[in-house]
Amino acid sequence: MQLKQSLLLFKTAAVGSAIVIMVASWFLYVQLQQTRTLNDHLFQLQTQIQRLLDQEERFLIERQRESLASIEDDRASYRKSYSQLLNMLVAQQRDLTLLFKLDEEVKRFALKYEQLASMQALLGYDKEEGVYGNFRRQAHALQDIARQTQHPQLEILLLELRRREKDFLLRLEPNYLLIHQDLLSRTELLISAQFPNKSQELLSILNQYQHGFNTYISVLQKQGLDHSQGVRSELHQLKISIRNHFEVVSKQLFNEALSEKQSLILTCLVIIVSISCFSLLLLFVLNTRISEHIISISRVLKKCCSTRRLLNEGKH
Repeated sequence: MQLKQSLLLFKTAAVGSAIVIMVASWFLYVQLQQTRTLNDHLFQLQTQIQRLLDQEERFLIERQRESLASIEDDRASYRKSYSQLLNMLVAQQRDLTLLFKLDEEVKRFALKYEQLASMQALLGYDKEEGVYGNFRRQAHALQDIARQTQHPQLEILLLELRRREKDFLLRLEPNYLLIHQDLLSRTELLISAQFPNKSQELLSILNQYQHGFNTYISVLQKQGLDHSQGVRSELHQLKISIRNHFEVVSKQLFNEALSEKQSLILTCLVIIVSISCFSLLLLFVLNTRISEHIISISRVLKKCCSTRRLLNEGKH
């Protein structure tokens, strides 16, 4: 009876141990899947943020309306990736403070980008639009009048004026502005001296050109002639801050996940080792009991054989 109870106890313990080990293994698998999902969401968010940040460089190089259309798609993709990560972290009851700060910086970047784009719209997206188109038309009007009057010196001054204008817009070096300003002064003096009858008309066109060009330069400087000036400087600093902040958020989430996973894995391993030790101990006890029963049965059988042999010898 005791042997039967021992066998039943061992079977129950073995089944229970197998169930616990399977549950612990499944739990560990779920934790690993959560870590992989977190890594996937962070990678997607990083990719969308990088695409969003790259739009500024692309826009400054191309200065086309098409660049504005693509940033809307990138912003939508960023919001989708951000929402997926946020929902996952909310379900896990994680600290979201740093993630919210990262989102605020991305929003500020998007607003600054829109400010940069609005300035470009004021300047004009091609040679016929905006401030650039206006002062360019005034320059052409001056050149037409100079050709009609057949005054070579005025034509040369106007060509030099346009040349320095284009040199500055191409290289964005302040020295060209000084040369351009000197040429404007010389052109005014020449018009006043050589064209007394048309000076009012010519000077009016020249002043409109000068005003348009100065407005264009002013807006350019507000945009920033390089990454250290104006809105471009703010965007550059935001890009650096966003990248650094994302790195901090990633490290925080991974460290928290790693700490939790290490604790859970250690707990599961302790449970599995404890169950294995208990099963071995139970097996040892059961083996001892079975061995004792077998030895007892063997002794009884030997005794019976000896008794029977003695009886047979007594008969003879």
